[in-house]
This record gives sequence, C-alpha cells and structure tokens, in this order.
Amino acid sequence: QAIPVAVITYTASKAILPQHWSGKILVKTKTGMYKISIPYQAIVLQGALVHDATETQFYTGSGDPLSNVTQGITLVNTFNFTLVIHSLSLPADSLPYFTIQNLSEPVMLRPGAAAQEMALTFHPSENSTEQSLHFTTQLQVATNASTFYIPIVLYNGRLKVVYHSPLLHPQIEFGTLG
Repeated sequence: QAIPVAVITYTASKAILPQHWSGKILVKTKTGMYKISIPYQAIVLQGALVHDATETQFYTGSGDPLSNVTQGITLVNTFNFTLVIHSLSLPADSLPYFTIQNLSEPVMLRPGAAAQEMALTFHPSENSTEQSLHFTTQLQVATNASTFYIPIVLYNGRLKVVYHSPLLHPQIEFGTLG
C-alpha cells in the first residue's frame, strides 16, 4: 500500500520556454541512511483554455427573491493542437447551487476554436439568503492536455469591513486625506 510522503507542485509559469523539462527528485531519510532518486519529466505546452470571467459570475444582491440563472460558458482553445474536453465538474459543496448543462460527450476544440455548448445554472435553495450566497468555487475542466480550474463567483456587491485588530483599532484609519 502506498503512503504519501510528500506533495510536489510544478509551477508552469517558471518554465516559460516550450520544451521538455526533466530531472530527479532526491528523497533522503531523516537519518540519512537511505536515498531514493525519482526521475520526472514535464512538457511545457504553449497555450491556454481561455474563458470569459463574466460568464461565471453571479450577482445575488438584487433584493428580489433569488431565482434560477443560466449563463452560457464559452471556452477558447489557444493551444496549437486540438483540445478534447472530457468533462466538467464541480466540488461537492457547490452541487446544491449549480448544475452543468449541455455537455453530453467529449467536445473537440481545434486550435483557435471556441466551444459555446456548455452552460452553468445557478439555482439558490429556499433557505439561501443574500449573505449566505457570497462565495467562490471552481469549475473543473478535464481535457487531454491538463485539468483547468475556472473560478465561479457568487457575490452580493456589499463590502465587508475587516479590521486589522478590532481590539486595538475600533475604527478604520485612512491617514491624511486631502
């Protein structure tokens, strides 16, 4: 049985050039008696799965009773190869509020092409209040190249003031204003 001993994160923004990256991860024990060398390889792909951020933002502060809202999601392939979208998914805690629509089979996106078939429906529950519907979650897009995460934002348009230290500074200090 495998036991996770570490988490390794690859930051693609550090590898700007489109090339193969490889190396070895050296694992040492606390006592230094054992050393394990794990080879790795990564390929940097130039491009992105682009989306319009306004398509995944939902305003909940209208004061009217909240109702279902469906917004189309457009995804554009800027890679130089065909991208296949296998699935869209949401975290479990977002499922009471959102439904993904119109994605029945894998969608093929040629370079520069856009997919507009998908939609996201926001459906507040009867117990939802304007204050409770103020959070951010992510839409996971699984493709043949990578897994992409698109932020989904529910907002009510109200600012929340957070004091640095409410015990020491019960008011906001803006300094000298002219």
